[in-house]
Amino acid sequence: MTKNAEKFKWGLIIFTYICMTVFGLYENMTGPAVPSIVMQFDTTYSAIGTMLVLCTLGYLAGTFFGGIATDKFGFKPVFIASFILVIISGILFRYANSFIVVVSLFVLMRIGFGGFETGCHSLGAKIFIRFSALMMNVMHLFFGAGSIMGSELLGGLVSGGRQWHSAFFSASLIGLAGLAISIFIAFPSAKEDEKHSDFNSLKSLPLVLKDRVIWTLMLALGFSELLELGMAGWIVNFLETSGGSIPRSATFYYTMFFVFFSVARLLGGWIAEKTGYFKFAAICGFSSSILFLIAYIFAGPMTICYSIAGAPIGMVFPTIMAIIIRHFKQNIGMIIGIIIALGGVVYMAMSQLVGIIADYVSIHSSFLLIGLAGFITCVFLIFTRKGIGKEVYH
Repeated sequence: MTKNAEKFKWGLIIFTYICMTVFGLYENMTGPAVPSIVMQFDTTYSAIGTMLVLCTLGYLAGTFFGGIATDKFGFKPVFIASFILVIISGILFRYANSFIVVVSLFVLMRIGFGGFETGCHSLGAKIFIRFSALMMNVMHLFFGAGSIMGSELLGGLVSGGRQWHSAFFSASLIGLAGLAISIFIAFPSAKEDEKHSDFNSLKSLPLVLKDRVIWTLMLALGFSELLELGMAGWIVNFLETSGGSIPRSATFYYTMFFVFFSVARLLGGWIAEKTGYFKFAAICGFSSSILFLIAYIFAGPMTICYSIAGAPIGMVFPTIMAIIIRHFKQNIGMIIGIIIALGGVVYMAMSQLVGIIADYVSIHSSFLLIGLAGFITCVFLIFTRKGIGKEVYH
C-alpha cells in the first residue's frame, strides 16, 4: 500500500470514528430524557413504547434505503443527508410544543441514524480488511464514548435546571463539525462488479430473504439491539421508578454502564481475534444476561452489575457486524442495510412489548425481558454458525 493510500485509509477510519461518536452522543440522550418527556407532556409509558417503535421504523427506513443509496450513489450523499437530518431534529426539539411533534423529530433523527449505521459499517467493510472484529469494536468504542458524553451532558443540564432539549440543541454544534468533514473528505467507490450484483436491486429481495444465514443473523442482531438499546433506553427510568434510585444516582449507573461498555469495546476486539467471532459473541451475550440477573435479583449493592453488564453487552453488536462483513464479500451496503433493517423489526416488536408490560404489569417485569435478550442472542448465533464459512471463526 502506498503512503497516499495509507493516509487516505486512516483519514476514512478517523471519519467513521467521528460519525460513531456523534451517533452515540445523540442516541444515548434519549433514554435519560424519557422521564422529563413523560412529565412535560403528561404521557404514558405505552406512548413512550410507541414512540420507540416509530423511531425504530425511521431507523429501519434509514438503514434499508441508506444501504441501497450507498451502493447506488456512494458514501458522501448518504453521510451528508444523515448529518443534516440529525442536526435539524436536534435544533427543532427546542421549539416542539406537543408530544406528537417530539415523536416526529425523533423519527426524523432516527432516519439519519440509519444512514450513519449503514454508511459506517459499509465503509468499514471497505477499509477494515484485516482484524475486522478488532476494528469494528474500536469503531463502536467511539459510539460508547459519544454515549457517555451524551448522558452526562443531558444529566448535567437537567439536574442544573435546564430543559432536556437543551442537550440536543448543544449537540448540534458537534454535528455541524461532522457535516463539514463529510462534505470535504474523499470516499472510495461503493459500487461492486456486475458479476456480483445479486443483491443490488429491490427486485432481488425475495432471493435475499431465502438465505437462512441472513435470517439467523438478523434475529441475533435484533436481540442484541434489544439488549443494548433496551438497557440504554429504560435503565434510568427503571432505577428511578422501580429501583428506588434518585435521578442523579440513576444517571450515575447509566454513565458507568457506558464506561464499561466503552472500555470493553477498546479491548474486546483483540479477544475476538484470538477466540473466534462466534464463540466470543455468544460468551458475551450469555454473560451479559447473567450479570443483569444478578443485579435484578439482588439489587442494593449489586445494582452496579447493571453497569458492569455494559462490558459484554458492548462487544456483542460489533462482533456480529464483523461476522457479517467477513462472510458477505460483495454488495455489502445492501446486505448490511437489509440485516440491520430486519433486526430492527425484532427490536421494534420487543420494544413495544416492553412498553405494554410496563403499563399493564409493571416496569420491573418489563425490564426483565430486556435482560433475557442476551440468552436469546446466543441461541441464534448457534443456529447461524452451522451455515456460515470458517473465515469468521477459528
